[in-house]
Amino acid sequence: THGSTVSVDSGRIRVLNTADSSQLRSAQACTSVAHALEELVLNALDAQATEVHAVLDVPGFSMTVRDNGTGMSVNELALVGDCHATSKLASVEYLQELVSFGYRGQALAALAAASLLEIVSRRPGTLPSATHVTVLRLGQRLHVGPAQEVRAPGTTVAVREMLVSRPVQRKRLQRPGAAHAELEAARLRLVRLAVAHPQVAFRLHDASRSTTVLNTSPTSDPLACLARLHGGPLPPMTPLLHDDGEYSFEGYVALPPSAHRSRELQLVYVNRRPLSRRS
Repeated sequence: THGSTVSVDSGRIRVLNTADSSQLRSAQACTSVAHALEELVLNALDAQATEVHAVLDVPGFSMTVRDNGTGMSVNELALVGDCHATSKLASVEYLQELVSFGYRGQALAALAAASLLEIVSRRPGTLPSATHVTVLRLGQRLHVGPAQEVRAPGTTVAVREMLVSRPVQRKRLQRPGAAHAELEAARLRLVRLAVAHPQVAFRLHDASRSTTVLNTSPTSDPLACLARLHGGPLPPMTPLLHDDGEYSFEGYVALPPSAHRSRELQLVYVNRRPLSRRS
């Protein structure tokens, strides 16, 4: 599921208090470029975006994610990127009502700690002059204020000098074939999100080769989206549905003799967030 928390002042970014943040600490950070891109896309989905356009340049250590979601005010931009700054959770007492992908306020902070981060945003229903920007580098906020160029409502997150404080990771990405492998990992992560959110248009562009590697159109049918992404008809699928009042699951499975062996077509989601193959 995605959206905003059911709480007072839902949707406004705030910094969690020390008592709450201490209970939500996680050792997980953005473990790769593909993971970082996925986290930015999940933020766009939490902002109720229906269009998510990503540009990735692995050799150039940069990425951009642009969406048409709910955007942020200048006051929110003054907080976003700080550790435990989030619009998705007011306090731990609302965890049972949480309907967003993230809630710890750590993904953007992790990127800002290792890169140059520029976030441009505008709330729907505001004048073009309400477009604002904030810039962070290596964990320090350098600027927040009006943007030089206006944009349509939504948010653009641009990451430059990616992993500049992590030379080992940067060197690993410079090995032969590493950039292509990371791009493919990012594409597969977005493919899985596209199947779970067929009503959203996704686009992934490889800036290093000037090639669009993923481009989806909105649809109401996840199977149609899956078939389109994999370039051919799917085997006959049997629907699955279970709801015991506490837990529920739904999906589709191909039964013998129509079953397939492609791991790319074996997709499992928890609350519409894909599980990795190692999960």
